[in-house]
Amino acid sequence: MGLITALNLAVTLFWDWSGWDGKVAFLLNTAWMFGLTVATVAVLFAAGLPLRFIYRANDRWRRRWWLAPCGVAVGVVLCALSFHVGTSECCIEEGPTLTEPNQALSMGGLWLLGFCALHFYIPFERIKKAIYGENNQR
Repeated sequence: MGLITALNLAVTLFWDWSGWDGKVAFLLNTAWMFGLTVATVAVLFAAGLPLRFIYRANDRWRRRWWLAPCGVAVGVVLCALSFHVGTSECCIEEGPTLTEPNQALSMGGLWLLGFCALHFYIPFERIKKAIYGENNQR
């Protein structure tokens, strides 16, 4: 959440926020982005509760640790594809043609990206076995 808020602050610093209206808009924009970030993390956390409370689901997810990085990669690919598959173009009389991304692909990709990034467990047992061997008790 802090990274997204910091990125929001960095981007908004280049805009003109002069005057009282600009300062209020800056504070409201930052609060809105922080609120959206908290809500997103809460929804993804709630969706992952079965992984935390159901032992079999947790055990399967941890044994297949490679699913989370693969899910992150698929999420990024879906987000990139959302600008190319099933897009619609908005024509503006003066200026460039804008492309609206495919909502299903972009939202599905963002959800998968967030879920897998939040539920990635580092396989410490495999790392310990690779470093210390099978029978070491460290």
